[in-house]
Amino acid sequence: MAQAPGTVDVNIEKLVEIPQVQVRLDRAALARYGLHSGTVSEALETAMLGRNAGTVLEGQRSYDVVVRFNDAARSDLKAI
Repeated sequence: MAQAPGTVDVNIEKLVEIPQVQVRLDRAALARYGLHSGTVSEALETAMLGRNAGTVLEGQRSYDVVVRFNDAARSDLKAI
């Protein structure tokens, strides 16, 4: 790419590893508590990634209200 006419500052993009948590749900245990796997999955997704809970209007500006765990809880496996 660096040899192609018109290209400048050609660099290889470094990949950054993103920590991930894989959660396996025990469907039998969920059933004992009357929970559905989809409901629990949605709650985990909301806790970790956030979910838009509404919009706040301030003059001509609007801001999304996002609900999620705080940073400390999202990095603690026991809290998750």
